[in-house]
Amino acid sequence: MSPLYAKTEKVVFVSDSCHSATVARGPAAPIRAIKDDKRPHLLGQQTYIQPLTVRGIRIGAAQDHESAIEWPQKEGQYYGLFTWHWVQNLQQAQANDTWHNLFERTDAQIREQRPQIEGNRRQLLAGVTKGSI
Repeated sequence: MSPLYAKTEKVVFVSDSCHSATVARGPAAPIRAIKDDKRPHLLGQQTYIQPLTVRGIRIGAAQDHESAIEWPQKEGQYYGLFTWHWVQNLQQAQANDTWHNLFERTDAQIREQRPQIEGNRRQLLAGVTKGSI
């Protein structure tokens, strides 16, 4: 994300993916996940330093150790459980809502996984006017 942040810090990244962090969708299945990879990785030997400030807003559908659930809908379609509720709440957003408000409403509707948010969550939703979404 560094190249993007070099241009602007006004970034909201929403991912409905599991702990694998691939940000990819597979074939329709109840859970999207990959098996643990036990191979050593060169980057794994480096010490990670948490940035002092979090830039932008990052929202994930599940915790690092959880799977992102697929939710069956009509005609055999599957949607990410988080995405389904996120979009419903985004469509009902009001002009004074923050990203935190939207996240909390979505989180309250999901029991199967625990979404996460980091960054300036008190920031107002950009450009929300009635009927604009």
